[in-house]
Amino acid sequence: NTFAVDTHVSRITTRLGVSVQAIRGRTDLDLPGLSSGFVEFGKTICSHHAPACNHCPVADMCGRTPQESYQWECSRSTRKG
Repeated sequence: NTFAVDTHVSRITTRLGVSVQAIRGRTDLDLPGLSSGFVEFGKTICSHHAPACNHCPVADMCGRTPQESYQWECSRSTRKG
């Protein structure tokens, strides 16, 4: 029962202020399933270069400021192509 940490898991736990060690210490969680879920969430919603903050179900718990998300959305909408 391991909790694998890749770049997606690391990014999401950091943004949410969650300790990877605290997650690994939980015996009541499906750790492989949680890790896989974080990876998928990081690929689809909480990506490094293009986070979809306006579609994020946990945005209210995120460490990203609304201003950071707004600036990213504005720069994204002005890109060509």
